[in-house]
Amino acid sequence: MGAIVLPIVAVVFFVVGVVKRVNSGNLKSACTETAPGVILNVDDRERRGRRGSRTTEYRGEVLFVTNEDSSEYTFYTEWTAARISVGTNTVVHYDPDDPSKAYADAVKPDDGTVAFITGGLLLVVGGVMFVIDRVKGR
Repeated sequence: MGAIVLPIVAVVFFVVGVVKRVNSGNLKSACTETAPGVILNVDDRERRGRRGSRTTEYRGEVLFVTNEDSSEYTFYTEWTAARISVGTNTVVHYDPDDPSKAYADAVKPDDGTVAFITGGLLLVVGGVMFVIDRVKGR
């Protein structure tokens, strides 16, 4: 049973990794302008892991002013385990055609690498388990 379930879980991780990688690439390629920004506010949340472990994650509200028309924009970074602080200066990369699409150097967008690698490893392990089950004749 595990030889069937594991590859399915692996494919899900792999697909999530690919989608995140494509979305991150699209955002990075669209965000051709940079401007100085500052973290105005920080939200935090506690996540519980297996065996009762706890991790605090943070996301920052970032303010920046566009170069073109000096309009102010704010956006939230992605959640990260890296501590970020109010008042931290950062470089903001934004889309000049749509400045609401932006990311900050302080918290780079998730490019899906972890999900992609996890999916690949699970796929290999699931494939080995599948072959072993077939060789044993189950």
